[in-house]
Amino acid sequence: MNSTNLKHSLLFFIIFFFKYTSIYSQYDYRTLTLKSNEQRDILMLPSGMNLVTLCGLIPGKMYRIIGVDSNTNNTSIINLYMAAEINMGNASKYLRTDMPQMREFVAQESCIDIIYELNNLDKNSLFPVYLSSGCLDCQSDSFWINRFKENATYALSKLQTTGGVSASTLINDNFAGNNISISNITSLGPQHSRGTFTNGSSSIDIEEGIVLCTGNLVLLPGPNDTTNISGNTAGFNVNTSDDADIAKITNGNQFDVVRIEFDFKPQGSVVKFDFVFGSEEYCEYANSQYNDAFGIFISSPGSDKTNLALVPGTNIPIAVNNINHLDNSQYYINNNNWNPCTNLPIKAYLDCELDGWTTVFTATYNTIPNNLYHIKFVIADIADGLLASAVFLKAKSFNSLTSINEKNRISNISLIGIPNPTMTSQTTLQFNLDYDCDVRFRIYNTQGKIVSECSQFYSTGKHEKNIYLESSGVYIVEVLTPYGYGTKKLIKI
Repeated sequence: MNSTNLKHSLLFFIIFFFKYTSIYSQYDYRTLTLKSNEQRDILMLPSGMNLVTLCGLIPGKMYRIIGVDSNTNNTSIINLYMAAEINMGNASKYLRTDMPQMREFVAQESCIDIIYELNNLDKNSLFPVYLSSGCLDCQSDSFWINRFKENATYALSKLQTTGGVSASTLINDNFAGNNISISNITSLGPQHSRGTFTNGSSSIDIEEGIVLCTGNLVLLPGPNDTTNISGNTAGFNVNTSDDADIAKITNGNQFDVVRIEFDFKPQGSVVKFDFVFGSEEYCEYANSQYNDAFGIFISSPGSDKTNLALVPGTNIPIAVNNINHLDNSQYYINNNNWNPCTNLPIKAYLDCELDGWTTVFTATYNTIPNNLYHIKFVIADIADGLLASAVFLKAKSFNSLTSINEKNRISNISLIGIPNPTMTSQTTLQFNLDYDCDVRFRIYNTQGKIVSECSQFYSTGKHEKNIYLESSGVYIVEVLTPYGYGTKKLIKI
């Protein structure tokens, strides 16, 4: 090698060294190995550029990688880049421009270098972040055939599903009940994201009905023996457009959006139905960015949408982060023994694959007879599509009630005013309920102004409720159920 070539080689080495050492700084070189078609890995990274090598790829196959902050408040900005320009070119063809934390690429070799850029105000700490990796064209149809054959070998007493049922059949023949007419049924999602289920009493406490799932329905029957992310637990991993209503429930990019919606005219003054939400995100990913969510949005012409899928007695939407083993746990039913739920009882290990679900909820909405309404049921995976979630709707439970004699009325209300020496007056309400439901209490002064209001969930039977007021006097006490049934009493305390 002559001196000129030697100088050029040294110059190239110096430029290369300073370029890449300035990017990677003092950060460790990290290697991850993809052991299945779908995988989540947690990394401890500093703010700045970080080099990560992902191995276990199959050349010629298409992959998606997503950087996800473990903090639910999105304190870090994440960008993913390909270190090699040839892979950067492949990725740019599939990139959704509003998702810089996601890349899709065709693997050229079994390993690929990724630059994981983490921008955080704290420059001196390590932050836990996730890398979600998935092969988009590796899984063959034979997996679902084998899974179906495997399910057929188990006892028929466990949860069974039938996918590929048309939205019209699901709503008209399986979900709709009495005193209601339905029209304009539409749906979104893969064919096997919706269908019917039977034999659910031993697990989700609903015997039969319809189900929407962010993965293939065939994954829902038990046993729940999958310890990691795999085809047995996976969502469809489809990079769908975000649903605007789900976006109001939770932050994060949406995958595998599945929905059914339709118009209806009720004959009565209230509609009601029962449902259960469940997910494979429990318990490991509760209170993380993987906040899979479900909504029931109802409206009439000219009115705003109302979400009926709420934690009882609150305005908190139903999602993995809002009902789990830590939050609103009285509504959570555990079905796994993975950390951090190793010490919780397991509901139905053999019957259902999902790692957890909610108790049965009853949604209600006051209506004007014969008016036109629109309702949308929508569920989505959040942050990635690697773990599925589902919602179960009870068969024939979508009903319109036409008289006060139908369930959920309050009876035998008595009120007792109890003076309080601290200048605060306490009213004790005694009442009977004919059905499990939320009960709303309102206290009016003699000018008709509401001075106190609250709501609480009660089961069927006799109850007492203490309400505290600022001063003694004459008040009107109103007690209501979601159906609008109740009573008012004039009291003096």
